[in-house]
Amino acid sequence: MTNEVNYSEKYDVFLSYRRDGGEAMATLLHDRLVAKGYKVFLDIESLNSGSFNKKLLSVFSVGNQIYFKREDEFFRMNFDGSNIVSLYKNNEYKISYINTDGKKLFFSAKEGGIYSADLSMQKISQVSNVNARFTVNEDYIFYGVNNTYDYTLFRMNKDGTNVTEISNKYGDNINVLGNNSEKLLWIEEGGSWFLADYDGSNKEQIVRMNLTN
Repeated sequence: MTNEVNYSEKYDVFLSYRRDGGEAMATLLHDRLVAKGYKVFLDIESLNSGSFNKKLLSVFSVGNQIYFKREDEFFRMNFDGSNIVSLYKNNEYKISYINTDGKKLFFSAKEGGIYSADLSMQKISQVSNVNARFTVNEDYIFYGVNNTYDYTLFRMNKDGTNVTEISNKYGDNINVLGNNSEKLLWIEEGGSWFLADYDGSNKEQIVRMNLTN
């Protein structure tokens, strides 16, 4: 017997874990978000801990097509798996991470910088020279910068302007919650999870951890 997933359903949050022992934290975070009314997809079976990092490093859908990055190459295909097209193979930019706002692609380069591109990866332009992991929605790019002893979480427009600090205790994992909820989810120092508005206001701790002692 296999579990069936309805991919036509709209989820606010996708949760998965890559490390051994991550199931407990993923399940706890799932329960806290569901209690707040978010629709959460928890994947603890299909992505095996350890091997995931060597397989699909980024995957998302735009319209009726799936975009995915595997090792050093970026592809597009139909939902049924047909018409697989290689859009870009890391050479000039050496893409480390890629995401989308549904209209354009945004990626970070291993040498630094955040870039935007059309959905066919033909027109590429630099948005910012920061070297950071990021997430993007229809209005903003959210990213964390390493300031020697800690990370700071920032928001900027998708053209790189209007940079605004959100948190100076950022630890890891920026997530934008879906369905126009205008909420951010991230980890701060010590491992605790926080939920807040896009500008950092109405900040709320939803999972408490103490990893600093």
